[in-house]
Amino acid sequence: MININNVLKSMKTKVDYIKLEELLDYIQPTKYIVENTDYDDSYSVPVLTAGQTLLLGYTNDSKNIFEASKLEPVIIFDDFTTSHHWIDYPFKVKSSAMKMLINKTNNNFKYIYYCMKNINYVAKEHSRQWIQTFSKFEIPLPSIEVQNEIVEVLDKFDELLRLKQEELIERKKQYEYTKNKLLFNDSYSRVKVKDVCKITKGKSPIQKTIPGDYPMVVTTSERKTSIDYQFDTSAVCIPLVSSRGHGIASLNHVYYQEGKFALGNILCAVEVVDNDKLSAKYLYYFLENTKDFVLVPLMKGGANVSLHMNDIYDVELSLPNITEQDKIIEKLDTLLKYQEKLQLEIDQRIIQFNYYRNKLLSFEEAIVNE
Repeated sequence: MININNVLKSMKTKVDYIKLEELLDYIQPTKYIVENTDYDDSYSVPVLTAGQTLLLGYTNDSKNIFEASKLEPVIIFDDFTTSHHWIDYPFKVKSSAMKMLINKTNNNFKYIYYCMKNINYVAKEHSRQWIQTFSKFEIPLPSIEVQNEIVEVLDKFDELLRLKQEELIERKKQYEYTKNKLLFNDSYSRVKVKDVCKITKGKSPIQKTIPGDYPMVVTTSERKTSIDYQFDTSAVCIPLVSSRGHGIASLNHVYYQEGKFALGNILCAVEVVDNDKLSAKYLYYFLENTKDFVLVPLMKGGANVSLHMNDIYDVELSLPNITEQDKIIEKLDTLLKYQEKLQLEIDQRIIQFNYYRNKLLSFEEAIVNE
């Protein structure tokens, strides 16, 4: 890999500051908007948004494809949020609320893109941003040799990050395949929750509970704390209100908690009554991965959609023997821990990438051409 210190030494150079509108042209997206949104993974043409999502799906609409390529890349720019992406493959778009930016000079286009990513600006108004605001920003423009060196360094970081992100995607696919294979087996016996568990409603007001030494399970993955505890056990904690509201039945997650803990008063705890027959951790994996078709259909109500505890008692569980449950738990725990490790590495690489991008593009010791 290139020696970054050597590149940083080259920052002691002459630079101009040039407005983006002098470096880039834009193309309106209207011609390239997809005609229908019946996406399917079997189709070949990606449909993109300039927002954070990027890929919306694939279409078979083969008319008026924007023919980006490695030799002729493009930057797609969200005209309202200023989110933007480097694209080097053919695509169509979903919305007219973007610009396709192309290079109109002999400067390194990827260098310009990295400079755009380094602009600290948040759109505060819902208005078109490129022409009126973003294109007016100035970026440092050193010699083409220095531009090329910087791009080479940042591309290395970007590639390492991309590889880790792709690995995480594959690990998530592996987890989905494994948990479906392990949790849903026709040979397992079936049992209802009421035969193996008891259910208790939480007592702690989520907003008014005094913080303390004990974790308090609420309706998000992050725990609050409580001065007191309600349970001293292992349990699956299920929200009793819809995650989305607005009359829509939905549960983002159920939660697993061990030891002494408090529980928010809009959740209930499902405790196992016979640990030789059912593991609480296995129960968590089963309910977390079946909630959308086991728990969510039980939710009722108009504006305030809720889940009644008594209905949970009639939920049917797939129940292998306790030895098999322990094996399932071990396998799924291992896969999830590896995902967490990968995500941590990705987060660290993003911090590293942003640090060096800022360092390389700051030109703090550069000589500014007047």
